[in-house]
Amino acid sequence: MPFQKGHKLAKGGDHGGGRKPDKIIRDIREYASQYREEAIDRLAYWMRTDNPKASVAASNFLLNRSDGMPAQALNLGNNDGSQIILKVVNYSDLKSAQTNGNNTAIPV
Repeated sequence: MPFQKGHKLAKGGDHGGGRKPDKIIRDIREYASQYREEAIDRLAYWMRTDNPKASVAASNFLLNRSDGMPAQALNLGNNDGSQIILKVVNYSDLKSAQTNGNNTAIPV
């Protein structure tokens, strides 16, 4: 069944008649999930074709969904060769943070 204008999932503005956005997202995911196997079969079909562009694109898409996206390199060095240290902290810890002499936030 094609997605039709006026469908309960297509309503905008009031988020579908007062439904909360998270409910809309769940509804869309549920609606789309019925095409999961068909979509994967279609990607597998294109992966096996002799068309190099379609084959590579479909292969990449399937691998990224099954194995996850490849890790991306992150260069945290300065131009002068010094090292940058990245510390991940909870944002709520930084609400009343102070800074040290190096303009680094210190949770308090």
